[in-house]
Amino acid sequence: MKLDSIKPDPASSEAKALQLQRIFNTLAPVYDRGNDLLSLGLAKGWRRAAVASFHQNPPGEVLDVACGTGDFVRAILEASPTSKVVGLDFSEEMLRLARTRGYAATFQQGDVLALPFADGRFDAVTVGFGLRNFSDIPKALSEMSRVLKPGGRLIVLEATQPGTSLKKALFKAYQWSVAPLVGWLSGQPDAYRYLMRSMQAMPSAEELERVLAVAGFGNIQKRGFVFDMCVCYETVKGER
Repeated sequence: MKLDSIKPDPASSEAKALQLQRIFNTLAPVYDRGNDLLSLGLAKGWRRAAVASFHQNPPGEVLDVACGTGDFVRAILEASPTSKVVGLDFSEEMLRLARTRGYAATFQQGDVLALPFADGRFDAVTVGFGLRNFSDIPKALSEMSRVLKPGGRLIVLEATQPGTSLKKALFKAYQWSVAPLVGWLSGQPDAYRYLMRSMQAMPSAEELERVLAVAGFGNIQKRGFVFDMCVCYETVKGER
């Protein structure tokens, strides 16, 4: 996949954003349960593993992008209770639920393509299972780089397209068997069909690494889960 192939159609970006807001506002009450079912209960452990480095090297201030109802925020605070955490999402319904959970964090609505924060504010930025929903992935990563301090950490946890033909076949079989069941159980079949399509639209792991490099990140550490169907990237702003 070429970099140009994951750039958005500007005419459709605003419409997609509005559609996504409607989808996630609707999904909010069942989103966490659906994620648990889709990941066979493994997603909580993946989030904890993604921020394991925070135990030894706690960041002062962390931005969690596409925070949803706050599951990644919880993992961050468990790993680093002294960190000041800001959760940002464009779905007010997701944020409303996040605010009811009592996490020692600040939650606010915002657009990842125009983050409402000053340059170099944060020591770390995280995004869990949100990258695939951004209409312009390179722009989103560039914004995350902008608000990070030099040497700040970016952690991306995402479902990606596996590299080998066998893994791809297993991934597709899983997607199109489990996801319809979760959609039916949640009463939101159309929304879960969208989520599966968004996974298929993700760039490959190799392409994502190239996009990270263009956005100013280096020293990329990668860890895969379940045949690399979910991958954690930990990378540093400004290091090559």
